[in-house]
Amino acid sequence: MTASTDSRRAAVSFADQLADALREVRANALASLLSATAVAIATLGVLLVASITQGLGRSFERIAFSGGPVLSIAPDPHPGSSALRLQRRDYVALRAALADARRISLIRSLGMQTIVSPRGAAAVQTIGADYSLFQTGRYEVVAGRPLVPSDGPEQRRVIVLDRGAAERLGLDVADVGSRVKFGGAFVQLVGLVKAKGLGVDAGGGDGLAIVPDAVAPDAAADLPLMIEVEIPPGAELDVWQARIGVLLRRERNLSGAQPAGFVITSSERVRAGIRSTTALISLTATLLMGISLVVGAVGIVNVALISVRHRYFEIGLRIAVGATHRLIMRQFLLENVVVAAAGALAAVAVFALLASLAGDALGGLLALDLSPFAVAAAVLAAVVVGVVSGVAPALRAANLDPAAALRT
Repeated sequence: MTASTDSRRAAVSFADQLADALREVRANALASLLSATAVAIATLGVLLVASITQGLGRSFERIAFSGGPVLSIAPDPHPGSSALRLQRRDYVALRAALADARRISLIRSLGMQTIVSPRGAAAVQTIGADYSLFQTGRYEVVAGRPLVPSDGPEQRRVIVLDRGAAERLGLDVADVGSRVKFGGAFVQLVGLVKAKGLGVDAGGGDGLAIVPDAVAPDAAADLPLMIEVEIPPGAELDVWQARIGVLLRRERNLSGAQPAGFVITSSERVRAGIRSTTALISLTATLLMGISLVVGAVGIVNVALISVRHRYFEIGLRIAVGATHRLIMRQFLLENVVVAAAGALAAVAVFALLASLAGDALGGLLALDLSPFAVAAAVLAAVVVGVVSGVAPALRAANLDPAAALRT
């Protein structure tokens, strides 16, 4: 019975102290606001750094091509002669010779092309490609369809736009199937897509247009192109790289001593570089998050010490009427918990707003999102920092001489 009574008294005492802490937070609004601001800044810094790091990691992973290992064949930056540049015939030759490849894609940068719609005109970054570009997982079809195998051979005058380009031209889902002017001729808008990451064929916020390479403007024949070959899983990259090199050199009638005019790179090397970059970013992010928490802790300590200084008389009066060292400590720590929790929750609200605005501004290329567990961990870390930072001020308050405190 006695133990039960003591437990109820302890619970009531804690509830009373919590209510008292809330009253003190309201009574010392300025100090509480400063402490909550310090916690909010630290928590927001942690959330932003963690989400940006996670978003960059996801986007970087999407640069390394999806699916199996990929070999990219690009123009040599310093070819021996302009005649050695990659041509469409090289792409055709590889498709004929590499029947066991999982995918062979052609990507040709057409630069900025003027597109005219019934509601406006804009210069849009444009690429010529074949249908297999949409088998890479880089795009999500929002409306209509992507390029299909028959678009190239039948030389269909069609175009696919991403959301950024569609918005600049005043087009939306309802306009799929309508005609726009491209390269001085009308083409049919067959689909709207959303880029899933960053890459050589992502248009960013200004938008991207994709047309079949076979119907690209005549001047595009002189523009550089890139070929991607996705090889079967488990295949030897070096063997395939050598095989492609031999095929292209034979197609060009090149001897061993003549410059090839192209370079072949492996997605595995890209992935290794991405992993190294992501590890460096994660380390930097950890340091920045630590700095954010330390700065927040310093701010909380300073504000709490000032608050204790201004409440000497109140503390001395509490001790004089029987408040124990433990009760004074708990009182100030509870106040810090309330302030830290309020600051952390405010930071979560600001982070959610910034994440929404960033998603709209960046078109989904870099998402500021974290799992609920990560958000909860950041809030818990902020509260812990608030409590730990309040220990020194609470000790100072609890150890005050009541007689000296009442004379202040």
